Amino acid sequence: MTNGSIFILPANHVSKRTQTQGSLPQVPYHNSSIRHSNAKTFFPEPELVDETIQIQKKGHAFPLVTISLIKYRFVNAYTLSWTYTGSDFINLFDFYNDASEADPTGSSSDPSAAFYTPQSAAEDQGLVWVNSEGHFGLSVDSTNVYSGSNLRPSVRISSQTTIQYGLLILDAVHLPYGNGTWPAFWLLGAETAWPYSGEIDIYEGVGNSVQNTVSYHTSDGCSYESNPDQTGILNTAVGTDCNALENNDEACGNTDPSTTSFGSGASNGGGSIYAIEWTSTFIKTWHFNRNKVPSDITLGDPDPSNWGRPVTVLTSANCDIDEYFGPQTIIFNIELCGTWEGAVFPGGPQACVEFVQKNPSAFKTAYFEISSLKYYQ
Repeated sequence: MTNGSIFILPANHVSKRTQTQGSLPQVPYHNSSIRHSNAKTFFPEPELVDETIQIQKKGHAFPLVTISLIKYRFVNAYTLSWTYTGSDFINLFDFYNDASEADPTGSSSDPSAAFYTPQSAAEDQGLVWVNSEGHFGLSVDSTNVYSGSNLRPSVRISSQTTIQYGLLILDAVHLPYGNGTWPAFWLLGAETAWPYSGEIDIYEGVGNSVQNTVSYHTSDGCSYESNPDQTGILNTAVGTDCNALENNDEACGNTDPSTTSFGSGASNGGGSIYAIEWTSTFIKTWHFNRNKVPSDITLGDPDPSNWGRPVTVLTSANCDIDEYFGPQTIIFNIELCGTWEGAVFPGGPQACVEFVQKNPSAFKTAYFEISSLKYYQ
């Protein structure tokens, strides 16, 4: 550089999002814990940081001019609302009791082989537990043989609180699977009769399947896009109609192409993460095996915009999200046989029931082991 050249000093940390004062980007400025005026759409919060650069002529002691800059450093829009671990799943959830309520996932033609036990019995029989690592477990009896009208004890729990919009992340060390099983981690509309407030199945499958099924169930009028921007494979056998009151409740089901998204594959290597992001314009889901969990989740500052294409995405293009999905209850359960597994079990529904009754060792892998469930808003 020759004498008389102009150079910038020190010009440090000037990013692509740095602009000179007077030409500031027109971005919405919302507190990260406050929703947009429609109470459902989230915006990132820009953090303003003043920076200066100096333009100086070489050989002169003082700068010719100082330019003030403002750098917009966007911080994640989500803040942690609550975390459930260990005994929270016992104290803050209600236990379904088959003695007083009919199992909703069985039928006369495809009967359930599970008996959902109340809390006291579930604890006494070791069907729910908290281990030395603080993980919560929910399981099926894998010790006793049953016959006749005596069904295998299992557990179904529902959260006492509801969620609507935001980001829900399940960290599971082990997921249930095995012949005769139909486990699920799902959301169910809490304010009206099913399916008028919606249902979202986040982890669901039967038997020894290795691919997860994610489904959206609504009343009439909500449809999936025919070519959604997702990795999951939409079940188009019944079209894109999410109406659970038609097509034998096939609704909008999607198969995760990953063969490590359900059952043994999802459990091996330390388990999996399942996440759902819900706004007025879309509902998206993701699955990550332990060795592929995004660092922002591990650090407690999740940013779905960094996670790549979701497994599923239901958009508001053909479905009014606000209308079809109300506040949701969080449910974990392990059904046995019933209207899905019973219908596809070799030999038919009754063969499924008899298998479940007579083979306790088949249910050694039929359990959730949960490290945490976190809800961000």
